[in-house]
Amino acid sequence: MVTAGTGNAVVGRHGTVIYRQDCISRGLEALAKRRTDQLGKQVPLRCASFGYGGSWVVVEHDGVVRSHGLTANVRRATLQQEIRHIQLCQTSDEFYYIEYMDGTSDWLLPEPWHREVRRVEGVVRNPTPFSSVNLRRLDAETEEYLKVCFRFATSWNKSDMPAPSVSPSSVSPSSVPLPHVPPPNVQLVYKVQYTQALDDLYRSYLKTVKNEQQLFHCTFRKCQIGDPTEESWRKIHTKVTQSGEDATICYDSGCSLCEILRTSFSVRFALDSGDFGSGIYSSSTSSKATQYSRNGVESGYSAMMVCNVAVGKPFFTGEWEKGRKKPPNGYNSVIGVRGHRLSDDEIIVYNDDAIRPAYLIIYDSK
Repeated sequence: MVTAGTGNAVVGRHGTVIYRQDCISRGLEALAKRRTDQLGKQVPLRCASFGYGGSWVVVEHDGVVRSHGLTANVRRATLQQEIRHIQLCQTSDEFYYIEYMDGTSDWLLPEPWHREVRRVEGVVRNPTPFSSVNLRRLDAETEEYLKVCFRFATSWNKSDMPAPSVSPSSVSPSSVPLPHVPPPNVQLVYKVQYTQALDDLYRSYLKTVKNEQQLFHCTFRKCQIGDPTEESWRKIHTKVTQSGEDATICYDSGCSLCEILRTSFSVRFALDSGDFGSGIYSSSTSSKATQYSRNGVESGYSAMMVCNVAVGKPFFTGEWEKGRKKPPNGYNSVIGVRGHRLSDDEIIVYNDDAIRPAYLIIYDSK
């Protein structure tokens, strides 16, 4: 395998490093300092790539991955499965292509390349777009389903809207009490299950900062993921299992919901125009979150994520600060409290590993 990158550095077969004298970089230094095995010999390289802005990634023969300067979405992709080959983009830190040892692949490339990549992948064994998430539909009779619906309904504080209710089938004996609410409009609840590697990143961060909370987040949904209707769409975009109930995400880069579900949140996509800067926003109030729920196609349903959030030590404030990039020193998050500026609370984290979607709720949008 040979790969080229910034500075004309290449890695040849059997781990041979070839480069010009003027392109020594941190990546090349990393290659020179490869690990040694029990016999004192350098562990050979399986592949390596050099990308935009001095970023690099090295995959050693035993599957160990070392990297520098990767964006969060690329870094997460390198942790999902054992890598056979990886190519970083030399003109953008966003794009990449990864082939895993089992023949599947994960990639994020400019739109004009998509058709060609799929054509080339026709020779790859079982090529599939990569997803680090599984969405498992919860049975409406289970306690887990009832807990999610209960939290969703009881946190609906918007005065001009009725509290969303649960489906009729959920009114059954359970240790979880249900609120007395108007006609039901929660249709489906999916449990979001990530790979162990992605979950471990969150658990490691949570262990450091503590204070986990379950909060709500809505965003733009371009597809109809999770909708209980549109059978023709579901046949194309739904993962068919024995129960026929597990849903998978779409791969349209314009669908913010599926992009988040695919590999979780990324601060790099946050806008500076947010009231508390470029962070990841959520709320303990479901009616607050639903204000940000938008559909790109006609649907009678809306989607909301219930997220596990490692809040840590929060900084409470009632004043906006649109240019903020991180919480104040000594704090792990920012909480915008209810007051003259906010009708409901907002919790903002500035670390990708501080938040993970836990459930996807599909509910009536009218």
